[in-house]
Amino acid sequence: MSIFAPVFRAILPLEGPLPLTAARIVDWLGGGDTLSGARVNLETVRGLPAAYACNRVLAEGVASLPLHVFERLEPRGRRAAREHPVFRLLAEEPNPWMTSFKLRETLQGHLGFRGNAFCEIERDRSGQPVALWPLRPDRMDRPHLSQAGRLIYPYLLPNGEKIALPQHLVLHLRGLSDDGLWGYAPLTVFRESFGRAIAMREHGSRYFSQGAEPGGVLQTKARLGDEAADRLDRSWKMAHEGLKNRWRIAILEEGVEWKQTGMSNEDSQFIESEALSVLDMCRIFRIQPHKVAELTRATFSNIEQQSIEHVTDTLLPWLVNWEQQLAQALFLPAERARYYPKHIVAGLLRGDSAARVAFYGAGILGGWLSPDDVRELEEMNPLPDGLGEVYFRPLNMTAVSTEALSAS
Repeated sequence: MSIFAPVFRAILPLEGPLPLTAARIVDWLGGGDTLSGARVNLETVRGLPAAYACNRVLAEGVASLPLHVFERLEPRGRRAAREHPVFRLLAEEPNPWMTSFKLRETLQGHLGFRGNAFCEIERDRSGQPVALWPLRPDRMDRPHLSQAGRLIYPYLLPNGEKIALPQHLVLHLRGLSDDGLWGYAPLTVFRESFGRAIAMREHGSRYFSQGAEPGGVLQTKARLGDEAADRLDRSWKMAHEGLKNRWRIAILEEGVEWKQTGMSNEDSQFIESEALSVLDMCRIFRIQPHKVAELTRATFSNIEQQSIEHVTDTLLPWLVNWEQQLAQALFLPAERARYYPKHIVAGLLRGDSAARVAFYGAGILGGWLSPDDVRELEEMNPLPDGLGEVYFRPLNMTAVSTEALSAS
């Protein structure tokens, strides 16, 4: 059963509150202040277009790849183990409320901002997983070791109840870590970078709220009393502040003059600073800039190579992390040598048409690809009657024999 069902009996109640950590206090207070003066928390960072786009690229990239369970065959080879209960959970429906894509997208999104993602593993009486239920990372506390040497995960339910989840009921995906047990939270590690980006966004919003003009002063040679100065200030703001009053004509009386102060947006290189902020987000998430519509350095000649690098340098480490954590958490110890999960990434690495033709041609002529192998890579059905299962070898080639080696 699951913690979502009231009849679950394997979860232990916790006595006392969850540990009052510095990170939890900061979250409760709405995020930490930064040198830029901006407040950094999940909501403010998620409101940054570049940060949201980077995390979305990662989440959708991981979730959109097919994820299957394979069985190792002896002496070599593999097959899709569709009869294994974990196959359905990973490839199709992890629980009655979610699809495989939506669960993996959610968990990778948690990893991107929080550095950790969690699922409760619902198991049947034989110990096999029957459902995966996502858990809120902000309600999970750092695990601790039990006397038996197993990890215990303290978790706070929405109703305020505190429970302890044993290790065999938790799928814990971790990002970069200093101990292998708890991932760094980018929200904390890069707080200043996020804060600077938030401050620049707020600066831009305030700039346009003032009519897209630098600040200025109203000056006069006459001495104004407090009441007259306040009245002039209120009347000026009501008549001329904001975008809707941007083009209104100012009528100044009693020798009052307007004097512009400050630099223009171009002088302060505001646009260039925003572009650098986007690149900062790409560095944090290791995203190729063109993936978030930053095309300043992109060309027709390098965009394809960058797309391949996005798979090999950005997605692949996350995919390996997923596969190894899933294998450890979802398969029984006796099954791990026989079954394993694997993402199908071949379709993302095919390159352009000319490169694929050259690759497939070399594979068929070299005898290590069959026509059906090629058709499968191109997501085509095999040829009928087994015609595509043949492996070819050039007639002018033969195996090197031991006699030929000794004669030379």
